[in-house]
Amino acid sequence: MRLLKNIFWATAATIAAVSCSIVSEDTFSTSPAAPVLDSHTDILITEGTKSEDVTFSWTKARFIDADEILYDVYVSAEDKDVLLAKDIKDTYYTTPKESFRSFLIDNFNFVKNTTHSVSVFVTVSDRNGVQISSSNLDIKVYYYEDAVPSEVTPAITSVVLDKSTPSESVALLSWSEARLIYGEEVSYKVTLSVGEGEEAVLASGLFDTSFAMTVDALNEAAIAAGAAEAAESELTFKVYACCESLPEGIVSNTVKINVTTYVATFPDAMWLPGSYQGWAPATAPSLKQSAKTKGMYQGFVDLTTADGADVQFKFSPNPRWEGDFGFSDVTVETKGSGELSFAVASAATVSGDNIVVPSGIYYIKLDKKFGTLTMVQTKNLELIGSFAASGWGKGLEMEWNGTSKTWTSKQNIDLAAGDEFKFRFNSNWDYSFGGTAEKVDFAGGNIVFQKTGTYKVILDASSSDFFVNALDLNMPAYITMPGDYSGHNWNIDNDFRLYLKDENQGIYKGTVTMYGATYGFKFGKVAEWIGMSGSVESGFVFAGDNGMVADGTYSWEVNFSTNTAVAIPVTKVGMIGGFNNWGGDVEMTFDPETLTYKGEVTLEVGQEWKFRFNGGWDFNYGLNAEGILVNDGGNIKATEAGTFEVVLDMAHGSYATYTMTKK
Repeated sequence: MRLLKNIFWATAATIAAVSCSIVSEDTFSTSPAAPVLDSHTDILITEGTKSEDVTFSWTKARFIDADEILYDVYVSAEDKDVLLAKDIKDTYYTTPKESFRSFLIDNFNFVKNTTHSVSVFVTVSDRNGVQISSSNLDIKVYYYEDAVPSEVTPAITSVVLDKSTPSESVALLSWSEARLIYGEEVSYKVTLSVGEGEEAVLASGLFDTSFAMTVDALNEAAIAAGAAEAAESELTFKVYACCESLPEGIVSNTVKINVTTYVATFPDAMWLPGSYQGWAPATAPSLKQSAKTKGMYQGFVDLTTADGADVQFKFSPNPRWEGDFGFSDVTVETKGSGELSFAVASAATVSGDNIVVPSGIYYIKLDKKFGTLTMVQTKNLELIGSFAASGWGKGLEMEWNGTSKTWTSKQNIDLAAGDEFKFRFNSNWDYSFGGTAEKVDFAGGNIVFQKTGTYKVILDASSSDFFVNALDLNMPAYITMPGDYSGHNWNIDNDFRLYLKDENQGIYKGTVTMYGATYGFKFGKVAEWIGMSGSVESGFVFAGDNGMVADGTYSWEVNFSTNTAVAIPVTKVGMIGGFNNWGGDVEMTFDPETLTYKGEVTLEVGQEWKFRFNGGWDFNYGLNAEGILVNDGGNIKATEAGTFEVVLDMAHGSYATYTMTKK
């Protein structure tokens, strides 16, 4: 009885457990049940993922009257269903992403490189061919294809550029967004060409899909690309879409716009013949055209007449009477008072008339492109700013040097990073220079200083592009060139030296043999590492990186006033002196094994001689007071007569050395 009782309770428990379970809706149904697709994430097919698989899975179809249940997989889009896979026995289907991509490309007219919406469904058929389908599973698919360039549309078909509105914006192009590599940011560059000429890049790194230029910028770009001046030309524009994997970009269609330009080519210089110098163009002072602003000439000119009478002068694009011109509407006003009263002149009508102003030194700005003239008589020029010696309350006098065409502060000035200053005419705030240290402009804003120290401040007006030299007055006797060239080992204290040549300008010069560099070199100023960017061809600027040059010997000029360096390749090393009446070079031969130069010379006792480079005197080596070879050093004197083999070493050690072996 105990056994029967246990069986009874076990059976009861089983029945109870079953009765408490959830009964599915088709537990007692025998109707056909379609498969149900499992949910699926969106599908991303890129160059980096194309080798991966795509898998679709579903539940098993039931109660299908068929000898064998086989599944067909369909993809639906664009109002059509296309069979992807047939007669699948399993409840899943796997295909490589690249194959799935090919299927989509072959069967649907999808837009390239964008996201598409598709549906997937699965069907089964009974023995009578009746098809039972799952519900559609909606998913999104992105697949890569050939990059799609932008389609460019011109904003205008033609334009006549008006030089009286140089800053007016001209809308030129708009374009559709390009589709490149999935996940990579797209930027655009715009190019211009004229006829069969090369394409010039007008702008790059653009993220908008439209492009405009100012009247003056378009005029300059068109003429630089080969368009005729003051005439109509057909310009061809293209847009390149770029990304990290396609840095050169893929090009759009071309569009053409007819552009009528104005004159943008001007003489390299303007001479100023006048009554103050005998009306002689050949000996008249001149102003060079700005390298930054076409048609602009500016500078300081001494127009002082011997008798103090008003001065008359003209401009001439040649050092002779050819093409000269003046202005017919010159307005002269007197500003200030007393000893600091000064004349200000302006004009805007070019003619053949003489320009007449009071005698004196003038700042002159001629804008030939727009036909305007500005003149400010300069009784003095002051440096004034937020630094301690001024505090915006006291102008510090500058001194004019007519030979170097520079204004130099008469006193040394303590400046700190963040100090601001300007150059003021005649103690009058209505007339001043400002802008930036690299580009000083008439009537510009405050110049912000970037360093701290004691300086001699110089306004360089030797060209039409004025700039500020701030000369550190604590310049060492030499700077070094630490690096890994010619066996050097980045020793900021003892690597090759360039010696101070001009303490007023902070210029260092020297010639050094530089071979086998892996990482390059920098300059060392006491304990300060000074990097640079640029090249031998373009020149170097102080910029923090290592410099690099090809193997060779170079004459260097490093300028701390302008923070620039120039390297001149040396193609000839020679000896010159009394032994040949200083009339030519005895050329020396380079030894690549020792990185030295060797030559032979016959000397008499007491004869003087030097080394020089490239057959000129800009770079040469002689001896300083310590007996070290330095640029522009004193002559070397022969202490005995004879024929000598001379070896010059500019590769090793802290400075250039030489040895003489009597034969």
